[in-house]
Amino acid sequence: KFEPVTEDLEGSLKIAYARRPEILQAEAQVKSAEAARRLASHDFLPVLTAGGLYNYAIAGTPASSNALGSSLNPYWQVNLGLSFPFWDGGTRVQEIRRSRAAVDENEENLRKVRRAVGLEVSSAYLSLERNRKVHQIAGDQVRAAREDLAIISERYKNGGTSVLDVVDAQANLLRI
Repeated sequence: KFEPVTEDLEGSLKIAYARRPEILQAEAQVKSAEAARRLASHDFLPVLTAGGLYNYAIAGTPASSNALGSSLNPYWQVNLGLSFPFWDGGTRVQEIRRSRAAVDENEENLRKVRRAVGLEVSSAYLSLERNRKVHQIAGDQVRAAREDLAIISERYKNGGTSVLDVVDAQANLLRI
């Protein structure tokens, strides 16, 4: 016995938006473009660098020698630097604009993919609903044809109709 599957359009859309690979890919592209935008705008900030060395031989500086003959430099070298981008000919601004445009483009692509998936899921849902109604109508037609066959068979037993009517009722039931 066949029973059609019952589905919920909103639930099906939620599942499709969460699991469809084309949507997941478009979302990953948006995240990647947003990361590139953050990285491009990060270049406007000053950069602080720190470094240090120990036992570093500076050229021209006499190194002390110990009994084993190895030379050691008793000095420490610590570096601290701050660099601030002053002028770059507009390349950072262009990169920020380019990355913002890429984010907008990827977000628009995500919206298009979501619309396409929503249309596909909605179409499948409507097709399922149509097929469910067709199944229901076909069941009603089969019940009606069986009832007609039973009525005509009873009439035939009582002599109220011909065998041709019984054969027509049987053919009608088989056709459905």
